[in-house]
Amino acid sequence: MRYLGFFYHFKKSIIAVEPERILIVKLTLYLRVRKRILREKMNRTHSTKQPRIMLIHNSRRFAYLSLLLLWNGSDIPASGQNSDTKTNAAKTKQLNQLRTDIEYLASDPLRGRGVGDDGINLAADYLESRMREIGLNTEIWDGSPRQPFQVLLGAQATNRKTNFVEISTNGEKGGEEKKERWELENGFGPLAIGTPIGKEQGPLVFAGYGITAEDLNYDDYQGIDTEGAIVVVLRKEPQRNDESSRFNGIENTRYALFNAKIQNAIQHGAAALLMVNDQDSVLAASQEIDAEKQREEERLQSMNQQLAALPRFSAAKRRQLRESRARILSSIQSLEKEKLKALSGVMPMLEAGRLRPGQKSIPVATLGRDVLDQWIQSASKTSLSELEAKIDETGEPASFAFPEVTAALSVGIEPLNAEANNVLGYLEGKGELSDEIIVVGAHYDHVGMGGNGSLAPGTIAVHNGADDNASGTVTMLSIAKQMTARLADTENHRRLVFMGFSSDERGLLGSKHYVIQPRFPLEDTVSMINLDMGGLLNDNELTVYGTG
Repeated sequence: MRYLGFFYHFKKSIIAVEPERILIVKLTLYLRVRKRILREKMNRTHSTKQPRIMLIHNSRRFAYLSLLLLWNGSDIPASGQNSDTKTNAAKTKQLNQLRTDIEYLASDPLRGRGVGDDGINLAADYLESRMREIGLNTEIWDGSPRQPFQVLLGAQATNRKTNFVEISTNGEKGGEEKKERWELENGFGPLAIGTPIGKEQGPLVFAGYGITAEDLNYDDYQGIDTEGAIVVVLRKEPQRNDESSRFNGIENTRYALFNAKIQNAIQHGAAALLMVNDQDSVLAASQEIDAEKQREEERLQSMNQQLAALPRFSAAKRRQLRESRARILSSIQSLEKEKLKALSGVMPMLEAGRLRPGQKSIPVATLGRDVLDQWIQSASKTSLSELEAKIDETGEPASFAFPEVTAALSVGIEPLNAEANNVLGYLEGKGELSDEIIVVGAHYDHVGMGGNGSLAPGTIAVHNGADDNASGTVTMLSIAKQMTARLADTENHRRLVFMGFSSDERGLLGSKHYVIQPRFPLEDTVSMINLDMGGLLNDNELTVYGTG
């Protein structure tokens, strides 16, 4: 039996084997013997608290596992045959190379190897260089080891000309019409939860929090006409810090959800929706940026201290630190701009999520609190904060139509894509088994500066990804090095393909792409070994999951 779908599930560290070639019983027994021998040797020479030593033994076990899959079951080496003959020099060389590889892949300059960032390209360059250094064949796609594919990162605004809101106020007693315009990055921005491209015009109406809750006897749309209007609503809901609120007080109800407000606006005939951030969210966003800026400033201080302590002859290290320092300074400048934007109340484009396929929507945008405050003061001689306080105090809506005001709103959003690359190298097969293929793979991407997939999703900082999955990647390279030497004089073995997958953290996209467009026939691929997060093993034990 041959297993062709393993690439879709390689995150689970699956091994697919061909039963007529490999005896599972022999494989299990051999691993148990190797585990006992390696544990005894490690206890004699190393502390189990050193993850780098664990990495060595992990890579060695996978090398033996690869050997088991390369030959027929009758050729499985006897217990201890290979490991006992290795010299201390070879072990030291292997450890040094593992350390060099993982220190580079998990270093700050690679910025967490996130797709869409320069760091992932540096990692791909390194994989390509190491595969060639090992002696693998890397002339696979037009002389390159890279298999490119497109990854959807999110959404981006088109330009200022297609992203704006403009209000027109009729002059008193036939006076001239007054127009004011707010554009992208200036008090206005599109939200990806709305229609990606659209332009609407209509009367301007303030509809409080945009909530219709019959069960709570509350309706922001009562008494106002929003048919064909550009409707402005506040984020979240009234009395959000009041435990006695008719809503849930401390926690948001379903009426506070972005999509609930959008669907309610559509039901009331709105042509477009402008959302204004609440003051608590503005403050939280500002504090988060301040905390990240402080972390970056601490990193900058540490970098300056390292530069000052370097000997004059350390040119390469000095250049690396200066490049890191420049990136930190750039990050600090970006954070300062982000804080100004956050303080204005303009929300990030993906703050409310994205429009789902088949979901009904209208153009949706975010407006700065200062802009709405200006509009409200011109219409009612009261401020936005005073209006919010009034709604909170009374528990009653305070919606109104802006007198003699019309608004034109335009949004333009397009997909934000990035190119990612699987990186492949292979050792050609020989003899009767040469047409059969074994794949050893590991994903080399990580989560970059944080966000989705991060164990600390609220933190914007370098997520180095030493364990996930620089550890698996360097183990793959170590196996490739060993197998190239071991098979040099062997006359009958399978083709061994080493794959560094990209975009695993975004849903196994690299491995899925290879299945759709394989370089080598899937029907000839008899097994796949995936290496994922092997850097921190408990008691130096290796867990193997398999199917076939």
